[in-house]
Amino acid sequence: MKFTLEQSVLVKLVKQVGKKIPGQKRKDPTLRLFACKARVFVECNQTVAGMEALVLEDGDCTLPRVQFLEILQTYRGKEHLTLEADARGLRIGSFSMSVSRYSSQVEAPGKFRVFPVTDLKALFPDTTPPQPEPLPPQRGKRNLG
Repeated sequence: MKFTLEQSVLVKLVKQVGKKIPGQKRKDPTLRLFACKARVFVECNQTVAGMEALVLEDGDCTLPRVQFLEILQTYRGKEHLTLEADARGLRIGSFSMSVSRYSSQVEAPGKFRVFPVTDLKALFPDTTPPQPEPLPPQRGKRNLG
């Protein structure tokens, strides 16, 4: 699994599904994180939340919810995060943590229409586009009107 998503959005998703639902005795300690159909989903406490993302590789993993949220919050100053997961674990940049389960086979929790990526800023989050050079002043403008 490999995807890029805004850090603040992913934090909000994890917090939202971390809430206990009525009738539930305690919060679920594990979180299911999965990416497919150009979306990233989190599932916990019988609740699923998702958001459109740049999904480069589908996948599904299970990890500790509270620990994952704490790790995400350490990236507060970073606009976009790229997460990768496989059987060896989950990686965010040079950080890695183990996962209790991983699968490359995953299905979305509903039917979604997938649109092409139009914002290439998500592909290159840490680079600033070059600024165009100013045009030299023009002399002797002609009035064509």
